[in-house]
Amino acid sequence: MQQRTSSRPKGKDMKVRQLIPSISAYMCILCVGCTSMDAVQMKEILNPFPTEYSATQGQQQSVRSITSTTTLPAESNADLQVIRANLKAFEHRDLEIEKGDTFLAKGDVDTAIACYTAAIRLDPKSIDAYYKRGTSFSLKGNIDGEMADYAYILQLDATNTATYNRRGMAFANMNAFDRAISNYSEAIRINPSFAEAYNNRALAYANQGQIEKSIVDLTQAIKVDSESTNTYFNRAVMFNNSGQFDKAIADYTETIRIDDQHEMAYMNRAEIHIGQKRFAAAVADYTQAISINPESAMAFYQRGLAHRALGNEDEALSDYSTAIRLNPSKSNNSRVQQASFQAQ
Repeated sequence: MQQRTSSRPKGKDMKVRQLIPSISAYMCILCVGCTSMDAVQMKEILNPFPTEYSATQGQQQSVRSITSTTTLPAESNADLQVIRANLKAFEHRDLEIEKGDTFLAKGDVDTAIACYTAAIRLDPKSIDAYYKRGTSFSLKGNIDGEMADYAYILQLDATNTATYNRRGMAFANMNAFDRAISNYSEAIRINPSFAEAYNNRALAYANQGQIEKSIVDLTQAIKVDSESTNTYFNRAVMFNNSGQFDKAIADYTETIRIDDQHEMAYMNRAEIHIGQKRFAAAVADYTQAISINPESAMAFYQRGLAHRALGNEDEALSDYSTAIRLNPSKSNNSRVQQASFQAQ
């Protein structure tokens, strides 16, 4: 049975960002076929990193091509009925997956899991359904269920790079970084152009303190995908934390070029400016950050420091007052935010 691949060059590689397609015409029968989790007989089994994946269309088209190109003898009515029954099952499977995607988009993870499970009952080899159920289990913290679904997918398709990447992320969320790196490396071995796997392996290396390896992987990811804000931002964090400030500024600037609403790129670049006594540039960056997030107490506080360094006492006092009014928490500390890598 063929699997549908995504529009990405390597088919099985997809971003960890968008699991949910748009609501289909099947919305009129959303409640048909879903079962509650209480009725689903399954072993009860990470950080939500949804990834788009779909194999069902390719499976369905494959079966349809058989019916349209194969001439059956008159005595083969039974075979024709089997083919039609399989087609109907695949159509119902696809409908359950679409319903699951829709419920997941609405935040109803339990019902989405039930729909994906119904799809698996209709087609026990549906990689699409297992993959989406696995990522949904991760949203519920059901690690056993998530890992079981990924393991079964790899039994069906040992070259499924998206699943290796996703399983690597699951291990990383358990702080099992060696096992995470192993899965990312397998994805990269199969597809050396898998930018997301390079990015995620870089984060695992960073968590092990292997900064140079992290930078090498992030650089490779940028070579593959030069428009990824996450990758530029992550490499900027690595350069920043290793004291390579000019390179960090360059990567924060690239991040902003791609996404001019990236608050943390402005915040982190401004902090480097302050360290290098470029206070006017810092004020400009903090002002941009505030325009994106007017509730950022830390941005007001830091801009106040920059204003004071420039001798702008009135502006500094105004920013300090706003920061106090917003009552910043420790979690807003920019140094904590600097260390916030972004997985894909």
